[in-house]
Amino acid sequence: MTPKIPSLVGQSLRSAGCDHNTAEWIFHFEDYVLQVSALWRLISGGLIWVGHDDDGHQFGLGEPVIAADRVCASAGSRVVADAWANDTTADLSIDFGDGIRLEVFNNSCGYEGWILNARDGHGALVAEGGGKLSTSLPTELGIDPE
Repeated sequence: MTPKIPSLVGQSLRSAGCDHNTAEWIFHFEDYVLQVSALWRLISGGLIWVGHDDDGHQFGLGEPVIAADRVCASAGSRVVADAWANDTTADLSIDFGDGIRLEVFNNSCGYEGWILNARDGHGALVAEGGGKLSTSLPTELGIDPE
């Protein structure tokens, strides 16, 4: 069983960036904010287009990688086609269609890997340490066990 996250479907990514005070990456959607403290990557064109550790590194390029710019350039003009969490690990996948996908790896047995907050303050979906999902989002917005 792969829990679907219907609340993100149809949402567009508005912005992305790193909060250097908390070391969290923040992805702003129309009605939701995704806070990520775990590893993440954006797949595009069948390749890893950018990952959480790439920000500010030059890698022999003409200028350093600005991870937020790469995320927004690839996914920012699209809407979420599908979103789901792995039922064993709570890894998160957000599919923007055409092979563009944001993947978050819940990588701790104790720490929360990511939190999806409703902008209106009415609920959250949390990837707890160890791979468990917990939600206070209304059922119609939260997770669908499929």
